[in-house]
Amino acid sequence: GLLTFATFETSYPTSIKLNLSVNGQRKQNVEMFSSTSLDVRTSPNKFFNYLFSYQDVKDDWQEIVNNWWSQYETLEPVIDLYLRDFYNHKSKFSENQFLEVIHALESINRRTSSSKLMPTAEFRIRTKEIISSAKEEYREWLKEKLNYANEISLSTRLTEIFNKISHEDYITQLIKDKDDFNSKVRNTRNYYTHYSKELEIKALSGRELYETTVKLRIILSLLLLDLIGVNHSQQKRSVDVLRNTFNFFTY
Repeated sequence: GLLTFATFETSYPTSIKLNLSVNGQRKQNVEMFSSTSLDVRTSPNKFFNYLFSYQDVKDDWQEIVNNWWSQYETLEPVIDLYLRDFYNHKSKFSENQFLEVIHALESINRRTSSSKLMPTAEFRIRTKEIISSAKEEYREWLKEKLNYANEISLSTRLTEIFNKISHEDYITQLIKDKDDFNSKVRNTRNYYTHYSKELEIKALSGRELYETTVKLRIILSLLLLDLIGVNHSQQKRSVDVLRNTFNFFTY
């Protein structure tokens, strides 16, 4: 997964060799074999299109690997969503890719941010008072409805995400009007989730939906680079790679 993320190329083991030893004395070599159903690309990616190569980060490589593993348990659903299109690179673009990247961004923010509409203790007191004041037959329904009422909105999450990106100037180039972008993303997410007729006219489609999805995936890439500890000078080079080569879908 880490190699796929770094190289923008489907990565998988072709062979695994183990040296078994007892008390420091080598006993035997063991080879492991595994098959893959992955569709191998006929034209491998070029190293200059890598998000980063080993030579770029060799001084920080051990830390990056450690960070990837330490973050993986928390961010596994996010990473799985991010990598899915590398392993299915011939898929034609659809609104599902947009929904996946939005889901990943919401998840990464929810798992790395403690932001709520109000302090948790205050929210619990308030909901307890509201539920206890309702009729008995409505309480279970009301409790379910209020379960996520303290969650911040998608627009607020996106704003928090923008503020976390180290390259503020690049985000400004990528998204000219953040409020307008947030509004379009929110309406589009809600439409393709519920397909409500009222939001159809506000939802992005076609080329605009595709370009917005690519922008969101670039933002997700920058967040992951920061979380695993890729240094800022290398991130700057990665921004150029993202801008020039980020193209997973057939439109």
